[in-house]
Amino acid sequence: MESNERQNPLLRPLADEQTTLLSTIYEGLALSGHWPVWQYVELTLDRNQGLDAGEILQSLPSLPRVPPMLGAYYLVSGLQFGNVPSEDRQIGLTVGGMSHLVPPPPAMGLFMVALRKLCDRYVRLVPDPDRVVSDEVPLTSLLQSSLQGPRFGTNAELLKSILETEPPTWGLVVPGGGATSIRLEARLNRFRGLGDDVGAYLNRIFDWLSPDQPRQAPKYDAPLNLPVSIEYLDEAWKAFDGEHLLGGMRASRMAILALDCETPEELDSRLSALCEVLNRIQVPTRQGAPRSPKATGTLYRLEAYLASRLPPEAMDRVGAGIRDLQSITRIRAWRQHGAESKAAFADLHLPYPPCDWEALWDALRVAAVTAFDAIREEVQATSA
Repeated sequence: MESNERQNPLLRPLADEQTTLLSTIYEGLALSGHWPVWQYVELTLDRNQGLDAGEILQSLPSLPRVPPMLGAYYLVSGLQFGNVPSEDRQIGLTVGGMSHLVPPPPAMGLFMVALRKLCDRYVRLVPDPDRVVSDEVPLTSLLQSSLQGPRFGTNAELLKSILETEPPTWGLVVPGGGATSIRLEARLNRFRGLGDDVGAYLNRIFDWLSPDQPRQAPKYDAPLNLPVSIEYLDEAWKAFDGEHLLGGMRASRMAILALDCETPEELDSRLSALCEVLNRIQVPTRQGAPRSPKATGTLYRLEAYLASRLPPEAMDRVGAGIRDLQSITRIRAWRQHGAESKAAFADLHLPYPPCDWEALWDALRVAAVTAFDAIREEVQATSA
């Protein structure tokens, strides 16, 4: 197996329930000859072991969407932005997911043989100085002997489904009237010489899809930083504007912001509390006018109001902070309503999809504290 100085999350040992989820998906393939629908996995895990398949699914490691033209890579295929799929959605395992099964499943070997054949075929292309040389390999020529199992009679369909979800062949499967083929492209060069070493294959995916120097997760030093930052801003605003910026904020919601986060459900709770703080902001439409507690457009109105009160040089910093708060609200909408949020993660320089809920919450707290402190400091400077 190739070594990798950076830790590859795809090779990290899994918890028993995570492995059980992957095994259940593969068992569905063995029973029917094709990947199962999500409801099969949910019902099987719930009835046999009382496990929540959706919660386990979201705890699995993945690689973020880097570079931008490629998608995120999960242990389970068929996902949309890492969210729990609908009951009727067909899901499978990527090679990364199959690598955690014991014994190694035949479908994984099927892919590794096909990849080796594609790489060998690519290096035999003869370059031409006058034109682009292209070639396609029929899917049937990549197949090895039949897999063992009750209904493994559709090797071509299975291999096609795996090729469509693996990074070396993303977008290279060319459907035809009963004659599917695989287009040869230069990216296959990255995966030459692997043989049957699945660990080496996953390390090459990691090296390709992950930044050379991954950004260090921001450090959140003290659990009270966020609540204290909010309180300081509220007091500074009263000196600046004559009244509190936040109205009717419940102490229990502020207390939640001081808690750490380890699960998706805890992240939802923390984000709801933080967005409730933002929704309590009361921005005057003009100086001396009644304040509106409505959340719709609150951060936009706050920026516009501050632009009318602060010097222009202060607004670069304040505006950047407010935009970060808006990104946090979009991430909350992604978690709780399935809204599109890839741009929000990019704006905060965070990996998408997130692989670590604790690290994500820490990063969002740091962004919020930085934004609140920027507003407070510029408001105080103007009040002085």
